[in-house]
Amino acid sequence: WEFPSSGPLLGANGALPWIVFERDRTTFEKEFPQWRIELIEPIMPLRYLLSGGVSMRSLQPGCATGFWRGIERFMQPMNKSLAMFARIVLLRN
Repeated sequence: WEFPSSGPLLGANGALPWIVFERDRTTFEKEFPQWRIELIEPIMPLRYLLSGGVSMRSLQPGCATGFWRGIERFMQPMNKSLAMFARIVLLRN
């Protein structure tokens, strides 16, 4: 998987995990038979945005993190559509 990396943020492709482990999963499994995908768990639909991400000021006070964690737990059934990140666990065969 190669992508052009010229310009700001083009080298940080947030879609890469989806491309490799979802869209091209059969290609990954064929090219890397020594690895088995154990888990793909979509996570954090809100906290990243509310924290201001990488470059913005936080939109929430630190004491509200537990509240938003609870909201995200409640929203867990919708994570496949809403999550911004994924926990991916690979096991070596």
